[in-house]
Amino acid sequence: MAEGGTRASTETFSSISKAPIDEAVFVSDKVVQALVHVIQDVNKLSKSEMGDGDHASGSPQDLSVAVEIAGHEEDGDLQRTHGARKRTRNPEKWHRNIEKRKRQRGEEYVSSSGKKIPKRVMEAVDCTKCCYAKYSTTGTPLERKQGKHVKLATAPSEIDFVNCHISLYFVVDSHYCREKTKRQYLESMLNISIMYDQYKEFCSEKGLQPVKMYKYRQIFNEEFNLGFTKPKSDRCDACEESKMNVQKGKVLSEGERESIEHHKFLARDAYEERERDRKSDAAVLCFDLENVLTLPRANVSNFFYMRKLSVYNLTVHCSIDKTVFCAVWNEVEGGRGGNAVASALLKVLDRFVQMHPTVPEIILWSDSCVP
Repeated sequence: MAEGGTRASTETFSSISKAPIDEAVFVSDKVVQALVHVIQDVNKLSKSEMGDGDHASGSPQDLSVAVEIAGHEEDGDLQRTHGARKRTRNPEKWHRNIEKRKRQRGEEYVSSSGKKIPKRVMEAVDCTKCCYAKYSTTGTPLERKQGKHVKLATAPSEIDFVNCHISLYFVVDSHYCREKTKRQYLESMLNISIMYDQYKEFCSEKGLQPVKMYKYRQIFNEEFNLGFTKPKSDRCDACEESKMNVQKGKVLSEGERESIEHHKFLARDAYEERERDRKSDAAVLCFDLENVLTLPRANVSNFFYMRKLSVYNLTVHCSIDKTVFCAVWNEVEGGRGGNAVASALLKVLDRFVQMHPTVPEIILWSDSCVP
């Protein structure tokens, strides 16, 4: 059996040695070299003497040859060493590392996504695009602006347009202190935000670029003496009722419209009569009961929770020498009834007669005189 087994193995290796080399071109070179050595060893053994009866020397165990195959895959990343079954790592031949080294050297390579990247080429640099501020045609270096913030100035035409827009709003003078200040007032429903929104719409209609909100506010505060608080003034009940009906869209009857027109006619007639009295030689005294004063007054938080004393003030203005008289009393001495107001007015008249004994006539006007 051993001899037959040896003969079969010999015939097998002989057939392999007689096979044409072209049929094994797909095998790597190292594998072919190893097979050639094996075939040569087998041929030598087949020619030796095997008839001495010692079949142990010709057994397959004696014919086994340690074959060293340094096989590797197509990319050559793994190898087999003598007596080792586990393949070792060879990162230098990895496709990923090869392409990485090509990229680092600036050569043409294939990216991980499969895109072919051309090699890097030295090109001329256009200095006008990358270092414009580093050269000068005059030979004088430019001034360094490091650490400086250059403000963007607003064009004078844009400032004039803002002034023109603010001047379009209707303004009224102060009622009580028009001689002391030139401050004027806009409608109470307006504010700077609403005005700026209207300004942007105005610019879009004209096809202009609006300025920023802060610039509009700066021009409003620095170049105009305007306020949004409506000037305090006494209002007529009939006029306020008519105004509210118009805002609600109420349709007035014929009698109501005639009543309103008659009321406005009497008001205009009263104003005209007052102007005639001021131009005459008579002394015109206009009096009015001012707002109630609460005492004491201080910016102390505890004062807001304490009981305060109400003080009343009847102010009288003389048209002759612009003198102002104030009759003051508190709630302990009297209230705001007709008797208290008449007593205060009589006290003012006594003082006025002492100051102007030659006045031929005195005319009294109050805010309630106008119907």
